[in-house]
Amino acid sequence: EANPDCSVSSKSCSYGCASYNSCGKCTSCESAPPHTHSYSCPSGYSTSCSGGYSSTASKTCSCGAKSGTCYKCTSHTHSYSCPSGYSTSSSGCSNGYTTTSKTCSCGAKSGTCYKCNTHTHSYTCPSGYSTSSSGCSNGYTTASKTCSCGAKSGTCYKCTAHTHNYTCPSGYSTSSSGCSYGYTTTSKTCECGAKSGTCYKCKTHTHSYSCPSGYSTSSSGCSYGYTTADKTCECGAKSGTCYKCKSCSYTSECPGYNFVSCSYGIADSCSACGTTKYKCKSRPLISPCSGSCPLGMRYTNRCCCPSGEPILSGYRNCDCCINTVQ
Repeated sequence: EANPDCSVSSKSCSYGCASYNSCGKCTSCESAPPHTHSYSCPSGYSTSCSGGYSSTASKTCSCGAKSGTCYKCTSHTHSYSCPSGYSTSSSGCSNGYTTTSKTCSCGAKSGTCYKCNTHTHSYTCPSGYSTSSSGCSNGYTTASKTCSCGAKSGTCYKCTAHTHNYTCPSGYSTSSSGCSYGYTTTSKTCECGAKSGTCYKCKTHTHSYSCPSGYSTSSSGCSYGYTTADKTCECGAKSGTCYKCKSCSYTSECPGYNFVSCSYGIADSCSACGTTKYKCKSRPLISPCSGSCPLGMRYTNRCCCPSGEPILSGYRNCDCCINTVQ
């Protein structure tokens, strides 16, 4: 059978539900918000005492609940002092000091205590002085090492000033003037070892001769002759001979001569490019005739030709083969 409590509507409460039925439905509400405990000490008591207490009491809430302890403090007059090794003044602490607080036996703190720093001497040289006279080739002056506290111990040295005199090593000069082929350099030096300035030593020159472009040192292989030129050095000096082979051109060599067979004899020859060109004798003139030829000649094509010579057919009138120049 169904539980009738479950059909009841649950109440909505501002301060929470006060009671529930068997079905877990809220049937009544709290009339006020829930209580939060706030505990405090009775008058004359406090939650702690720095100098002891005479009695205790419980902390209580306005609802009557109790929790925690309250104390009634014993009255105390502070007496502050410095720890061992400290004093109430920094007077005389020329090297500085460290500080701490004055304390009371009750634990309270007030005021400052001072402890002077101990001093370790640190000696240094005045400006311009050093701890060694090493390198003072011209003598030195001295002064004492001093501490910031005014104490003195040890000696400092200041080298006597030196005037440098710079010179060049043997074989070098102060100028590169006249060094046509370059130079090497080194520093001017002082006898103290300092260096300043430049010294010059001219380079010596060794001639190196070479041929102009297109020339060689030998005429070997120049079948058609050669032209010559001097070997030269970059300094301008000349020594030795260079050769440039001539090239042979059939068209330019032996002008007026030809590669022909001379029908009427060779007048002159010229050798070029490994072969020979010729100038031929001209064909002899044959005078026209009117039909009557001298003895030993015959009439042909209106001209007189030597007897026994063949006529050149197909050529001009009066052409004939003549073995002997007339």
